[in-house]
Amino acid sequence: MNRTLILIEDDTSNKIPALFDGYSFHQQHIEEDEKRLDDLESEVDEHSIRISALEQAN
Repeated sequence: MNRTLILIEDDTSNKIPALFDGYSFHQQHIEEDEKRLDDLESEVDEHSIRISALEQAN
C-alpha cells in the first residue's frame, strides 16, 4: 500500500511542472490573441469612421 502511494505521488509530482508549462503556453497565446483582436477592433473602428465620412461627402 505504501509503495503504491509513493509511486502515485512520484508520478503526480512529475506531471505538475508539465501542466504548469502547458498552462503558461496557453496563457501566452491567449494574451497574444487578445492583443491582435484589440488591434483589429481599432482598425475596424477607424475604417467605419472613414466609410461614414465618405458616405457623408457623397
